[in-house]
Amino acid sequence: MMIRKPRWAQIGASLVASIAQSKIEVSMSTPGSLWRRTVVLFAVLSGSALPSLASADDVDRLMNLAKAHLENRESAKAVEVLAEVLKANPTSTAALRNLARAHLIARQYEAAVEALAQAEKLEPDSPSTAYLKGLALLRLSRFDQAIGPLETAVRGDPNTAALRYQLACAYEGVGRDEKAGEQFHETLRLDPLHAGAYFKLAAQARKANQPEEVEKYQNEFVRLRRLLGEAARSAEAFEQCVHTRPEGAVIPARRDDRAATKAALEVRFEDATDAVFPAGPRSHDLGHPRGAAAAAVIEVDAEGRCAIFAADGDPGVPGLSVMRLSKEGVFERKAVESPGAPGLKGPVRVFAADYHDDVPPGVRYDAKIHALTDVLLVGSDRLYLLKQTAPGVFSDVTRQSGLPEGGANTARWIDYEHDGDVDLLLARQDGLQLWQNNGDGRFEDVTQRVGIQPTGPAVDAAIGDLDGNEAVDFVVARGMAPTLVYLNQRAGRFALMSEPPGPWPPASRAIINDLDNDGRLDTVLLGPKEATLQFGGTGGPIRIDLGGLDATTVALIDYDNDGWLDLCFAGGLDAHAESRRAGIRLFRNPGFRASPPPEWRDASEPTKLADLNLPPIRDAIAADIDGDADSDLLLTDANGRLHFLRNAGAHANGQLKLRLLTVKTNPTGVGTHIELRKNDFRIVRQMTELPIEIGVGGRKILDSLQTIWTNGVVDNQIDVTVGNAPLTIIEKNVATGSCPFLYAWDGKRFRFVTDILGNAPLGLSLRRDVILPADADELALIGPADGFPSQNGTYTVAVTSEFCEVLYLDFVRLLAVDHPSDVEVHSTDKIMPPPFPPSEVWALGNPRRLIRAEGSDPGALGDRTETLRAADGVFAPPGLALPPPFRGMCHPMSLTLDFGPLDTDRPLVLALTGWLQYGQASTNIALSQSSRVEVIPPLLEAEAADGAWVPVNVAVGMPAGKTKTILCDLAGKLPPGARRLRLTNTFEIRWDRAALFERRTLPPERVIELPLAAADLQWRGFSEIKSRAEGHPTTPDYDVVFANPPWRGTLEGWCTRYGNVLELVAARDGRLAIVNGGDSMTLRFAPPLAKGGLGEVGPDAPGFPPPPKGFTRTFFFYSVGWDKDADANVVDGNTVEPLPSEGPPGPADFEADPADWRLRYNTRWMPKDRFQSPK
Repeated sequence: MMIRKPRWAQIGASLVASIAQSKIEVSMSTPGSLWRRTVVLFAVLSGSALPSLASADDVDRLMNLAKAHLENRESAKAVEVLAEVLKANPTSTAALRNLARAHLIARQYEAAVEALAQAEKLEPDSPSTAYLKGLALLRLSRFDQAIGPLETAVRGDPNTAALRYQLACAYEGVGRDEKAGEQFHETLRLDPLHAGAYFKLAAQARKANQPEEVEKYQNEFVRLRRLLGEAARSAEAFEQCVHTRPEGAVIPARRDDRAATKAALEVRFEDATDAVFPAGPRSHDLGHPRGAAAAAVIEVDAEGRCAIFAADGDPGVPGLSVMRLSKEGVFERKAVESPGAPGLKGPVRVFAADYHDDVPPGVRYDAKIHALTDVLLVGSDRLYLLKQTAPGVFSDVTRQSGLPEGGANTARWIDYEHDGDVDLLLARQDGLQLWQNNGDGRFEDVTQRVGIQPTGPAVDAAIGDLDGNEAVDFVVARGMAPTLVYLNQRAGRFALMSEPPGPWPPASRAIINDLDNDGRLDTVLLGPKEATLQFGGTGGPIRIDLGGLDATTVALIDYDNDGWLDLCFAGGLDAHAESRRAGIRLFRNPGFRASPPPEWRDASEPTKLADLNLPPIRDAIAADIDGDADSDLLLTDANGRLHFLRNAGAHANGQLKLRLLTVKTNPTGVGTHIELRKNDFRIVRQMTELPIEIGVGGRKILDSLQTIWTNGVVDNQIDVTVGNAPLTIIEKNVATGSCPFLYAWDGKRFRFVTDILGNAPLGLSLRRDVILPADADELALIGPADGFPSQNGTYTVAVTSEFCEVLYLDFVRLLAVDHPSDVEVHSTDKIMPPPFPPSEVWALGNPRRLIRAEGSDPGALGDRTETLRAADGVFAPPGLALPPPFRGMCHPMSLTLDFGPLDTDRPLVLALTGWLQYGQASTNIALSQSSRVEVIPPLLEAEAADGAWVPVNVAVGMPAGKTKTILCDLAGKLPPGARRLRLTNTFEIRWDRAALFERRTLPPERVIELPLAAADLQWRGFSEIKSRAEGHPTTPDYDVVFANPPWRGTLEGWCTRYGNVLELVAARDGRLAIVNGGDSMTLRFAPPLAKGGLGEVGPDAPGFPPPPKGFTRTFFFYSVGWDKDADANVVDGNTVEPLPSEGPPGPADFEADPADWRLRYNTRWMPKDRFQSPK
């Protein structure tokens, strides 16, 4: 007897079975074919293999977990989790769509179609399901089958341009040009900035022989292409839209006040001032026990208690102190010695950040020891900068800092150019000023240089990435004048937002964070008697009537720990009375995701804040002062006294405290984005100042905690336990930019060879407005023939772009060099300044034995002889590394090489093998600003006969990235009687071998050029990249590939479409293959025939005989191209355009000619948010 299951059970069982059996095949019929790769997703699932999930919360948690795993590039784990979701809830169409998205990323298009077919049975009219199915079928080139689902998607969502565009592409694929044209026009109606539609219409007009239409559409396409950048608010991705974004747990439209979340707690604030401040006589050093004109949190200890820096409020008393609440519940104040510290005139404010880490000479930098928070005191008459030199010990560095005379209204720490240290934004009576941190303890006024215009009096400023381009912006409050918004254009430039969403009202204070937990930053503007909330996403502005309160400050505080930031306004109630009293208004965040949003309700009465009888308040700090897991209020009044309001009740909802330990970004972590998820609960924060305290609404364990550092690197922690002790998050040391990778087919697999084009960066800033010249030619050593066999008559390599970067490849060739077996051959290419010599292969013989190699390290540590005698993968250490932000730089290190007496009449060549730890454009900017860091490119000296060291007139250069050999031609350049060589530099170069040879003649007939036979561009993904040992370079594993990188963005623009690109890279003609992050190009080279042409019969063809007896064949890869990464200080580092050129720059014109390579090839749009998660 057969028992028929319900329909939903059949769907679930069939889908789980298909998932369980699905694999990503790993096959290679020829090395030129791309890997159709996958890992076994998981073993065959039995009915008992998965736990029984009873609650919706469990499913929500797993949906969030799958999302976090995908963001961590752990796609196999994500698929496992999705299987659990579907086991518990077989009718979850969101899980089915996520499964399909995973298959699309892994290029398992058939599997994606199958999953979507199951979802289609459950939700026949879902535009998301239909759209994803259409995309999968398009990728399979089943244009006729894709039309139906895409038409369904357009019916369900007629107002999303991406859907119209893809439907048009399907029509175009089956030759229905008229229908395609209609949809391309509809795309432009919905999105007038959709450059892709203009591109397609230009192609259609060319096909129809309509030159005027071609010119019209081409001109618009070119215009939009030039505008498509972060500041221009470019079009959505061709495929990417709301329907392609992975789905987590469904976030409610507004706050869920279910009893389980404990969100609706009874919370009150108690005036505990007398209890926490000890009574007693006035201290000579500290003044009144409660005296403070200003205060700020500078540290959160391991137990979650705050350390507070306070400046005494008594006139003429320069008392500075650090306060902590003891375990007995009493403030302990330790005086800060401040020689010459004047009494600052009010209003005084305190701003804390780690602006500069002094590391003693000879000491290795350790963030846990040297990263200490410094303090800036701002008065109306002057600034006062204190450097924390040891825990609780401060030194006055105001004079040597270079900061301006006079005071300011307020200040903000901001890493405006993303060079790894915090700069200073000052709001002053004479306008807004930006003071650049030069990394040496000094600041420089760069206000005009960065594009800040005269603003008139500036009374406050707030910082945050308002437009989502991973560059920090700022808002300027100007009292009675309209508020201004400056958007960061990257590469050290700002521009006024010319068309804000409605007029931004005047304000005396401004703060920025995410009020509605939608991932977009919002702004609070405090005006007379009211506040205005400007929302970064949908909704707003909202105005809050303060009911007669003359507010002087506003603080963000999640007072009930429900996960939503509330607003606390403080000041005085009566601006005209001689004796005023404090007014405090607390407004509870309604937790909205709807329009119109619910009202922000005044919670001052139920929290007892309305009952307080205090003097008018000047400023407020929201922090967990007493360490009981809820945020208290520490107030400074107009008389220079502190008041402590203890939060009673919110601790029951729980609070997560975070400490950020950075590696590459600014030491305080200013600007870091934080997101928490638990089931359908989502919290988003931006780090602007200490402390980082996030209410969790009674949740004990969070599904995921995501940290997005200011360089775009993403990190996720799974199953985070909420406790009272702070959780320390250590920044990942992830390289987001480097160089393209070269792999060679060794007969079984693709073997990593090296990186290429390290001396051909585009837009790489050496210092502001000075760009490093690029050398587009490079010969890269592949190795001997026994490690690079031919297959089916061809030699195969792969070139990949695996960082947040773009490769522009113009020309490639393979060289086979036959040389005597006792002779080495190497490329002359290296990182060096212009003029660039031609790329050549040199033959080296008659090696000299290295007698001794000695570093300038003290004592026995300096002996590097055994390490440098052979290229064996054992690397000599460089000089002592400099602290952040000087990545890749060291203290000066000299290496003395003794090869015995040098015959200076011989054609000597010094061959140095090693690898360079790349810095970035931001590192260069930081170096250019510092007067304390000595930059010494490799400098070679020779010891003359009299023992004096004299410079050798040779450009030593540096290896371009991973382990390479660079050559220094010493012929005719050494002084007579030279005995030893000395190499000095401050770059982090780890040398493997130092060898001395004589140059040998290499007959031209021994260098055989193998032309390109095939070039195929496809999506591949991102290899696992890691170092196999300490001191070794990081290298990729070709066989371990992830669909998503550990960063969010990519360079936006038109890239080469996938498929055959032989025409683009077969000749040096300026036609470029544009290869974005995650792309791979497989190149096959065929041996020449005796009379030219491409070989068909393998390496033993007449034109490619084996090397003579006693000779070895070594292969080199020759390329012409450029590389550009997305570092914030790379010029145009956020877009693919402008394209590089070897000739003089000219307009990017497009001729109405079918041979125009850009119109024919650059048809693949890469959006900036390609790897971002949905909001």
